[in-house]
Amino acid sequence: MKAYLPPATHPWRRKIERQHLPIEGSYSSFRPCVRWEFGFSCAFCLLHEADVMLSGAEGWGLILRGKRRYWMERCADRLVGLAKLESRLLDQVVEWADGRPLDELLDRLELARELRAIRDVFYVKLAAYQALPDDRDSSCRCKHTDHCHLPSVLSEQTVNLGDLLEQANERLAHQNVS
Repeated sequence: MKAYLPPATHPWRRKIERQHLPIEGSYSSFRPCVRWEFGFSCAFCLLHEADVMLSGAEGWGLILRGKRRYWMERCADRLVGLAKLESRLLDQVVEWADGRPLDELLDRLELARELRAIRDVFYVKLAAYQALPDDRDSSCRCKHTDHCHLPSVLSEQTVNLGDLLEQANERLAHQNVS
């Protein structure tokens, strides 16, 4: 399972150990090195590329990181809620199998299929918050391929999708109790 950014990243408590030695030249020639070196995040505000790319704005670090938290939590909550609804619908189809007209059963199955399609949309939205962008370079100008990994200060904060969904399940259970 791919590593995802957490809903909120925290400032790095230790310095990033430099691993890349970009060759002198224009920014574009060592851009891949810098992207890997800083975990696809701004070295000043720690704003990840995923936050900027989704919003189309620059310079709004705290606001955009807040949006990441908002959208990641909402998507995870909706994924859990939709999965529960889909499961209830399918259970209902099984329960009704002997006593209901075929049209009603097929309608329920179609609703479950639509819920699955909606869940897929939320998975796509969450995929935008992968810690390693899809357009990442596999190597850089310094010719090191073994250095292409997230800095440990960011890697330690990443979460997997299962953890995000478990947190959402706990939030929803807590809301239902309150």
